[in-house]
Amino acid sequence: MRHQGSLKVVLNTKLWPHTHLRRPARRNLQVTATDVETQAVRVFLIQASASDVARLYVAIHHRLVALRTSAAGREAGAAGGRTREGHCNSENEEEEEQEEQRQRQEREGLLVTRLRPVVCDWIQSKRSLDTW
Repeated sequence: MRHQGSLKVVLNTKLWPHTHLRRPARRNLQVTATDVETQAVRVFLIQASASDVARLYVAIHHRLVALRTSAAGREAGAAGGRTREGHCNSENEEEEEQEEQRQRQEREGLLVTRLRPVVCDWIQSKRSLDTW
């Protein structure tokens, strides 16, 4: 988890449903995780820019929520309910969800359109349209 001579951090640990994630400051992220060398549970403090910490927090939090949902589904399945498996290892979850939604719409015969914002200030910059 640590690297000498550089401020890069690689999170090389497993995430568990009971992993704690906290932002004590804007540029810090606190994670309880297993140490790769000793296999003991430790508290790690990650320091980076505010935007990097925010992105890392969102990514880890998203995976923890999926793990906790999956664990709760398994517990409900053991009690007689249906299980719901989470897909925590996917890097492109949003793209996969969009692709599934697009395929579902195609099966239902819906017309899918994508709107993109367009800036049209060339009309205001011309004095009159007759000069064209």
